[in-house]
Amino acid sequence: MNEVKDYMSKLYDLKDTDRVFPFTKSYINNAMARACKKSGVKKIRIHDIRHSHASYLINLGCAPLLISERLGHEKVQTTLNTYSHLYPNKHQQVVDMMQKQHQKDMETSDVTAPPETSEEPKPQGTKFKVVSPKDKISPQQVRKNDLSPCVGFAGRI
Repeated sequence: MNEVKDYMSKLYDLKDTDRVFPFTKSYINNAMARACKKSGVKKIRIHDIRHSHASYLINLGCAPLLISERLGHEKVQTTLNTYSHLYPNKHQQVVDMMQKQHQKDMETSDVTAPPETSEEPKPQGTKFKVVSPKDKISPQQVRKNDLSPCVGFAGRI
């Protein structure tokens, strides 16, 4: 409510009987209902458009701080708490970026990796991937077998 009062205080010559916004809530709801019916899209609440916008920005890869500012959240933590469920799919993107950079570094480097002393077969054409050991709550509980899908962890623990 303070935001509305702040906005109103910035307007010049505003009388108590003047409208702050040039349209009513019912006008927006009716316009949205007509557009949804015409396009065949399921009608959602006006507030859900805000969530759709935030979700879209996350999907585009916008930083949480930018999204937080855009939504008017006082703290970025509010944004992260509300939309954190949309970020798990980003883990594989991070891993893929790391893989791409690793490949680039290996192509431009003359350094070769030390020979593996482990008796485990070295995977050919390996690719980094997201590994989340199930039922583990601390790094101390993660064992060699949990990390075996990770490139470079075999025989080093």
